[in-house]
Amino acid sequence: MSSTVTLRERKKDATKTALANAALDLADRHGLSQLRIEDIAEQAGVSLRTFRNYFANKEAAVVGLLTHNYDLVVEALRKRPADEELWVALAHACKALYPVDPDRSWVRRMRLLRAEPALAAEKYRSDATGLDALSEQIAKRNEIAPGSEVYPRLAAEVTQAALRAAIDYWLDTPRTPPLQQVVWDFISRIRIT
Repeated sequence: MSSTVTLRERKKDATKTALANAALDLADRHGLSQLRIEDIAEQAGVSLRTFRNYFANKEAAVVGLLTHNYDLVVEALRKRPADEELWVALAHACKALYPVDPDRSWVRRMRLLRAEPALAAEKYRSDATGLDALSEQIAKRNEIAPGSEVYPRLAAEVTQAALRAAIDYWLDTPRTPPLQQVVWDFISRIRIT
């Protein structure tokens, strides 16, 4: 039975990712103001009802991959050795997002996410959800009861800021090392006690 649930979860994740990719692709090509949820659903090959099962609006779909990235970081952190220093584990978890440098379409999409004011509220919601999940995983890793200390939340916030700064630096600076290395450089230097 657990393999059925696992397969179902993988299918749900694939559908959500397809919708988010379609939304970003269409917004990149036609602009956010011209983006319609019907077009997103059609490009992803799903019904309008399926779209609404995953996202409340087109802005949430465009920002959807950011939420997915948080899920990947949390999962990668969960798999790191328990005796590994937290900031080393976080640096490894974050750099795992970028095993190869993103292509030009990813760069255009990230610039769209940064530049489009209409996405600010959805980015904030996505960041808050991701911070909660990362904070919870940091607390588990450090055997801290949820809500009993501020350190897990602080560590999650600092990680998020460092990851965002690393991506911005990579996007804005010509001739940088691979994004994975920039992410590692930014996060592995953090030490909070």
